[in-house]
Amino acid sequence: MSDTTPRVGLFARYAIAFLRYFFGTHALVSGLNYFLHFLPDRIPADPRGHAFVTAMIATGLFDVIKVVEVVVGIGLLTGRFVPLLLLAELPISITICGLALQAPTPRSIISGPRELLLNLLLMVAYGQYYLPLLRSFGAEIGPLWRVPPREWFSTASRSQGAHPVGSVR
Repeated sequence: MSDTTPRVGLFARYAIAFLRYFFGTHALVSGLNYFLHFLPDRIPADPRGHAFVTAMIATGLFDVIKVVEVVVGIGLLTGRFVPLLLLAELPISITICGLALQAPTPRSIISGPRELLLNLLLMVAYGQYYLPLLRSFGAEIGPLWRVPPREWFSTASRSQGAHPVGSVR
């Protein structure tokens, strides 16, 4: 373990791995079920929830959401692009939770908030990847087209605390 790697206890590592696999499996099954129909469809019975989901299906947005869920599920299960995929899944989780709380059923009152909680817990666990997004770089950042492509992902500038694209003025 290097000096820059956060020290996380064994239990926390297994808990994060379990949450990642659980959430990834849930997303993958949910996304694939929409296309393959191996489980019963769960369109909300409440008129507001039913109208919302029906409108998303009619506009094709539900197809996009389910493709995102499949990609998120595969990524979480394989451990690839986890922080990016958790961020991509966040609006979907918020919508699912909001819909579950607006049109509650005995099942959705638990599954909706659980969806958002799992997403947020995993985002906190991978929080070190989001912290650079919150930094203000100010004048040291410039247009990407002014930096030679070979320097875009240079690790030398990152080790000195500079912006990954280099210092361009």
